[in-house]
Amino acid sequence: MKKEKHLYLADRLIDSIKDGRYASGTKLPSQAELCKKYDISRTTVHYAFNVLEEQNLIVRRPGKGIYVRSKPINQDQPQLKNVGVLLYGFPRLTANNQDNFGLEIFWGIESELNRNNIGCQFFRSNENDIGSLLAALPNLNVDALIVDRMFTDDQLKLFRILHLPIVVAGRMSHLQNVCSVAPNITDYYRQFCMRLVEEGYKKIQLLVRKNFFTAEDFYSVFYSLKNNYPGNLFSIASYMPPAADEPGNDDDIPAKIKYLIDSNNLPEVFICCSDWTAIRVMEELKNNQIRVPEEVKVVGCFDLELSAPPPGITTFRVSPYTIGTKSVEILRQMNENRHDSIFEKLPLEYIERGSFQW
Repeated sequence: MKKEKHLYLADRLIDSIKDGRYASGTKLPSQAELCKKYDISRTTVHYAFNVLEEQNLIVRRPGKGIYVRSKPINQDQPQLKNVGVLLYGFPRLTANNQDNFGLEIFWGIESELNRNNIGCQFFRSNENDIGSLLAALPNLNVDALIVDRMFTDDQLKLFRILHLPIVVAGRMSHLQNVCSVAPNITDYYRQFCMRLVEEGYKKIQLLVRKNFFTAEDFYSVFYSLKNNYPGNLFSIASYMPPAADEPGNDDDIPAKIKYLIDSNNLPEVFICCSDWTAIRVMEELKNNQIRVPEEVKVVGCFDLELSAPPPGITTFRVSPYTIGTKSVEILRQMNENRHDSIFEKLPLEYIERGSFQW
């Protein structure tokens, strides 16, 4: 059987490390250099480096590159024994909960902690009871924290007073000494929008849910596009989700769609912060006799899997389970080098579907 490209590259690099061509402490070639040398993609190189990392052969130094590990792992280094996992609001492992993306992240966390014989304690919290959780955690012998992507940086500042390693699972944190694992939304959507521009699309609307964990990424994409393509009409709008404590209360997507139609300002492409948002947009377009994708294209994010056959949304996919397992890997690295902040951006898979059908 033909070996996958990333495993082939990993074997070549491992051989070079073991025979001394890349000595202890040596910086490895960059992604770009390896792509050119072996005629492979950056994603292939990324996964090859992951293999070397799993075998404890390399060390990532943010902003500097990837180096051959200079010494064996110190066996006297205090090992992680018990990790606290903080969930924001939703009940753990509830299969009928709509937030399957978040649940799969934490299935990945739990699986990887079990695989490494690390205990875990799950805590459910929100902005109303962070104080009581902060008071309880010091008495629970927790060595480190993995935190739900829905906690804000301001809330994370409160957890930092515990002086524990912290990893955010699912988004990038901007706090020092807080590590993060997240899908690489910014780069991928910027590239995708640039492709749309090259194909001749002039009016592109980004639709973001307020306070959603991808909101900052989408705003970053928007400002980058505005600066690079001043002749195109890029716009961004945020919407409020339905209030959880008000049954029957709907989001305000219908009003935004109606406003765009009434003002004769409908875009050629909607890019949505999630597939749920994309579905809501398509519902309202259909209700207003707008044909999708013939008149307006709609793009989602995270390739939502539904119990019913999913709509034909052009979308992006990232493995939430992998976000979970990577969070544990990074926590273990952080435990070895507490002074290092580690940021892992996972690649997205582009899924283009030819048509949309109800």
